Amino acid sequence: MTHDSVLFGETLIPYRIRRSGDRQAIAITVSAGDVTVSAPRGMRAVTIRPHVLRKGAWIVTKLDDDMRQKKVWPRKLISVEAIRYLGRQYQLKVLRSRNKKDIGLRFLAGTFELTLLTTWDDKASLSHGRRFFREWFRSHLAHRLAPIIEKFARAMRVPSPNFRILDLRGRWGSCIAPRSILLHWLLASEPLNLIEFVIAHEVCHLRHRNHGKAFYRSLGLLMPDWSDRHEQLQSHRPMRIGGLIR
Repeated sequence: MTHDSVLFGETLIPYRIRRSGDRQAIAITVSAGDVTVSAPRGMRAVTIRPHVLRKGAWIVTKLDDDMRQKKVWPRKLISVEAIRYLGRQYQLKVLRSRNKKDIGLRFLAGTFELTLLTTWDDKASLSHGRRFFREWFRSHLAHRLAPIIEKFARAMRVPSPNFRILDLRGRWGSCIAPRSILLHWLLASEPLNLIEFVIAHEVCHLRHRNHGKAFYRSLGLLMPDWSDRHEQLQSHRPMRIGGLIR
């Protein structure tokens, strides 16, 4: 069994490939948040990827369904709810306006103010609300990540990698290609020390592709208390904002 991934829009879809001599065609299954591709023996990963991309919308929908069943969608976008940013809880205030210039997400005096159009129904409000949060978190996270990535790359004596902030579903980060790192936009909800751990982990993968002894030796030199930070992060998992806006 091997592993691969494709980027569907702004969502990374990791999957396992199970090849069999008895199989004549590709089949894709989604179960318990995992994607498995069953393929004929000898079929190359590059041939499989377009099939996964064609089913991308269906896969993402199934993954979201699994997440709802596991009750990992944490909050409704309603006033008085708490929004976690950099490890601290802040109150959400939902406002309505008739003016399109007012809509969007702002962080004012320790409160997240989400302004939506009065003409939007629940479905449209939820869709736009998610987008505003995703864009705001991505923008503010990118500003903080660049110097941290640069610092760890220098310490590891590797070229500073490119990075993108996406929706990685159940992953906080992923290292792809020789010099590229993907990070989940919801990292912005975590304390800075845990954000640093995720980045250190992925920067180490720029030199060590697997989780062998050399990888953990480098991670230990880069961040001596990495295991404590990893344990803290284990109690958190990337979660999408969901629920009904009222």
